[in-house]
Amino acid sequence: MSTATDASALLRARGPLPAELVVDIVTAVANQIDAWTADGLVHGTVQPAEIDVLLDGEILVTTALSGFPSPSEILSPTVLMSNARYLAPEVLNGTLFGPSADTYSLACSAYELLTGSLPFAGGTAAEMMARASGGPAPATDLLGDLDVVLATALAPDPRDRYESAGEFAAAIRRAIGNRRAPG
Repeated sequence: MSTATDASALLRARGPLPAELVVDIVTAVANQIDAWTADGLVHGTVQPAEIDVLLDGEILVTTALSGFPSPSEILSPTVLMSNARYLAPEVLNGTLFGPSADTYSLACSAYELLTGSLPFAGGTAAEMMARASGGPAPATDLLGDLDVVLATALAPDPRDRYESAGEFAAAIRRAIGNRRAPG
């Protein structure tokens, strides 16, 4: 039976998603982001509620990032406040932002889909912004190199992140493939 929904609704219904499914979602969205980047576009607000997914049982059939906000929409106070949990520090600070902002927000989405919580959640928008701008993402209890991959993609400085969303997707795929229980 096929199910069409968005990643946020899927998370609410199922709790943290299987790592392999998250990797498939991240890879598909990363491909879309990289295609937009090649056209000189930055989405700026990637988040689970904007990731449409079609599942056949537990198998991802297709996924796509819905909508494309204009730069003025991304920087509007309403959008900034409602999407602050997924926005890169440079977007929140009102400085020039580029494709790495999409990698950052895709990593926030991956973190949430894997753990059921946001990397810098809680408190006021200002407190979240300070945490996101001030240091690495909190460690997860996920196995393998996932913490390192997520911390790199969520680095406060865009120069410390992956070069592209596709590079992040490849790194998370490797980390999922290499994870093993200790012992």
